[in-house]
Amino acid sequence: MRSLFTTTAFFVLLLVSSLTSCSQKEGIVRPAELQPVRKLFSLSDVRVTDPQMLSLQELDHEYLKSLEVDRLLSLFRKEAGLSQQGFEPYPYWESEDVWGGGPLAGHIMGFWLSSMAMMYQSTGDPEIYPLVEKALKGLKECQEADGEGFVGAQPGVKGVFAEVAKGNFTTTNPLINKMWEPVYVMNKLMLGLYDVYNTFGTPLAKEILVDLGDWFGTHVIDKLDHEKMQELLVCEHGSINESYVDIYSLTGEDRFLSWAGRLNDEDMWVPAAEGKDILNG
Repeated sequence: MRSLFTTTAFFVLLLVSSLTSCSQKEGIVRPAELQPVRKLFSLSDVRVTDPQMLSLQELDHEYLKSLEVDRLLSLFRKEAGLSQQGFEPYPYWESEDVWGGGPLAGHIMGFWLSSMAMMYQSTGDPEIYPLVEKALKGLKECQEADGEGFVGAQPGVKGVFAEVAKGNFTTTNPLINKMWEPVYVMNKLMLGLYDVYNTFGTPLAKEILVDLGDWFGTHVIDKLDHEKMQELLVCEHGSINESYVDIYSLTGEDRFLSWAGRLNDEDMWVPAAEGKDILNG
């Protein structure tokens, strides 16, 4: 029952967050022409008072803070060729071969970063930021060890992306070359970094995000023609195009907007733009 309540609270928090915008901390600078047309309310403007919902929020609050940053970083460190420092990763989706596609290692870090940002907005708990900062420093250490701007945790994921860049890949939903949704996992991390930057204004979060986006753009997106890109997007990719729009909003650099356009899944977005409902189920 405790696990059920924790899961419920987690997804309630994500649902609420989808209806709001992240808070804008002073010091976050965006190009003047990229200011939003509308400014939605932030989670920091809302306080939960209903006893049952507050209980769920506090259960989620407790759970998020209980997760060990070093365990979340464990497989990132391994993929970067660094010591895991004796910390084992979390089980099941994070580190086990689930249904033959390998683990979705690293996506929990992305969700956790987003959730910690949301929880800080919802509670103002000063104990949250030091944990987030530790995670950012660990991710940056892995990115620096990589030397090219990439950071990821799935076993052999950079090698899979290298094959994708050569056009040597097969996509299904949910696999790319038999690996579970590597673009989706990267997107979750990008979203987490963006949420943390918007909430805390931490330059390191922006730096990691921009460098990762630049790596994928130059090493993968630029290597694929239109047909191969659409083939890549057959596999679940989350909102990877949104993440590139996010990076553009932070930097004003046109290449990120161009990459965002190339990441549009035309099987979905073209009919949607024409007012056709082609979603099934």
